[in-house]
Amino acid sequence: MKDDSPPARPLRLQVNLSVVRGHYADARRQGLRVRGYTAYAAIRDIPALVAEIERLWSLTCDLQHRYADLRAAAVSCIVAAEAGEHDPLFYLRDELHAH
Repeated sequence: MKDDSPPARPLRLQVNLSVVRGHYADARRQGLRVRGYTAYAAIRDIPALVAEIERLWSLTCDLQHRYADLRAAAVSCIVAAEAGEHDPLFYLRDELHAH
């Protein structure tokens, strides 16, 4: 079996969280004068938003890694079956039991 699909590219976060944290720290250090509670609440929410982005990013990367492993096991099963191996599903069962 020939696998013509492109290799999985690692995910890249489109937001630089270090820059966001830096902007937030600068705003707090400079004693940013904010008009109204709404603007203050928005600024106060930045750390929680950054933490949630990091959590979701970590989950996404983990899922991508698990998908790549499962896909590799599936391809191995197909190749093993075509090669006439005794237990071609071994690769898939092994990967499924690993998670």
